[in-house]
Amino acid sequence: MRSLSGVIILATTLARTLSAQQLPDSLVAQIREGAAQSIFRAGSTVVPLVGTRTLPLVEVRINGHGPFRFLIDLGSNVVVVRRGIADAAGGMVLVDRPRGDIIRFDSLTLGAVRFDRVIAAAYDTLDVDGVLGYNVLQLQSFTLDYPNQTLELHTRALSRPDYRTIFPYTVEGRMPMLTLRIGADSLVVNLDTGATEWMTIPPGLRDKLRWRGPVVPGRITSNNQTGLQRVEEGRLRDTVRIGPLAFAEMLVYINPDADGSWVGSAAMQDAIWTFDPRNRRLAIQRR
Repeated sequence: MRSLSGVIILATTLARTLSAQQLPDSLVAQIREGAAQSIFRAGSTVVPLVGTRTLPLVEVRINGHGPFRFLIDLGSNVVVVRRGIADAAGGMVLVDRPRGDIIRFDSLTLGAVRFDRVIAAAYDTLDVDGVLGYNVLQLQSFTLDYPNQTLELHTRALSRPDYRTIFPYTVEGRMPMLTLRIGADSLVVNLDTGATEWMTIPPGLRDKLRWRGPVVPGRITSNNQTGLQRVEEGRLRDTVRIGPLAFAEMLVYINPDADGSWVGSAAMQDAIWTFDPRNRRLAIQRR
């Protein structure tokens, strides 16, 4: 196989504006870690997904307040919260900034797991109450079960990759990256559970892929940082394979704001995804 891209996606979250150059190194480290620790009150905990098939939301409590609905977003590398929720939950403002205060919560509880000393970015406008990024989810193993609409946090380890159902993955920018196949080619993508689409690529890959038909102007997307943007869209001629999953004529967006590629929840919704962050292994189980 030849690789279609030598670059990997940077943060696609709202927290792009968090500039390390503007904050003390010690605070930047806390933001990247997300939480000081996670504490289990049981061996594992299972919570329902309360969003839609392509928008995995869970209910959390912050400092005992809530519940609030947070997005499980593996395309985010920080915790993000709506400013009104931060105020209601008694968050402590560490850095007051025009765009994106830095907030600390004593605790964030998800099922039987408590995350202590959570550092988050607070924004005035956010489509959900908050976002849980990979930086805090990686503190333990977890299973995102789309078919049964549950999220389980646990401590189980996966066996060595067999490249049939268990695969190695990498972490770039504190986000999980997996190599998929497009025909005979390979492409490194972020598994972006916070995106509802099938797959998005940057403009630089447009002419490297084979399309079923013409690429045409697509929908208008909205991003809190870049505003409204129209994407192009087309269907691929080659089959896309993500582990044991295969997709014919996948719908792909070409986003001028994208600096890397990702697959969204539309492509993930018929499988169970178990992440073993300590060993960087991923199990993909088809429904």
